[in-house]
Amino acid sequence: MIFAQKNLYHAKMLTNEALKNFKKLGDRLDEDHLRAYVVSEIADNIHDPVAMNYALEEAGGDEQKTMAYYTKHRIRIIDDELKLK
Repeated sequence: MIFAQKNLYHAKMLTNEALKNFKKLGDRLDEDHLRAYVVSEIADNIHDPVAMNYALEEAGGDEQKTMAYYTKHRIRIIDDELKLK
């Protein structure tokens, strides 16, 4: 089970530099850019514990669904952070 991996819940929050770069994209910043960023986090085995918790809950324990829901929740969290900056 991938959720048992040691580093799965290690969260790397967006740096201020990353937030600035996303904001510079202006109107071009859309879900595709955020999705690409989240996919790169997943590839580096970096997961936000809050997004993972939402995903686990929504997926009802189904591992494949959890990863799909994780992406959705992580994008929402990043989008919320961008709105605060």
